[in-house]
Amino acid sequence: MKEQEKQFNWPICGQEKITDFLQSAILNDRVAHGYLFVGPANLGKYAVAKEFIGSILCQGQQGPMPCGECFHCQQFKNGLHPDVYIVERIIDDKTGKLKKDIAIDQIRDLKSRLQQATFLNSYKIAIIPEAQYFNKHTANALLKILEEPTDKTVIILIADEADKLPQTIVSRCQVLKFLPVAVKKISDYLT
Repeated sequence: MKEQEKQFNWPICGQEKITDFLQSAILNDRVAHGYLFVGPANLGKYAVAKEFIGSILCQGQQGPMPCGECFHCQQFKNGLHPDVYIVERIIDDKTGKLKKDIAIDQIRDLKSRLQQATFLNSYKIAIIPEAQYFNKHTANALLKILEEPTDKTVIILIADEADKLPQTIVSRCQVLKFLPVAVKKISDYLT
């Protein structure tokens, strides 16, 4: 086990290149403003995003690993951190089903929130776990945010395929490709 992995101890199996890259960014104070986590479903993209966010928000004294006890860690764990925004498709009032796309008003609201000062003097973080559901208008609105990020802002897009997103969005993010993990590696991890 590498020294870096010991410092962070993220409970992630099989995505070492990605976790090493993100952990190195934290340790070297080189956290980017935009990331695209791409790959098939159920490979740990959202789990990695949560560990990454927890590590950059933590104000504890236990090094880079989230302490789980400071106010930031508790707020994030409980889904209440005022500087973390999750943008997902919303339910259509008429049909009761998820809307086809992420609405432009959601991205405009996100832009407004990211331009404000932080509530807890931390990073402002947006995670969009269904980025493949952008339409032309929402993609253009997000593009403006990615082109002119505010200080200490991190946007994490999660999608099954990068091809489902406009190239202008992809080109402004650090693309991290998640690949399937060998069954043996998962088995060894669980035992």
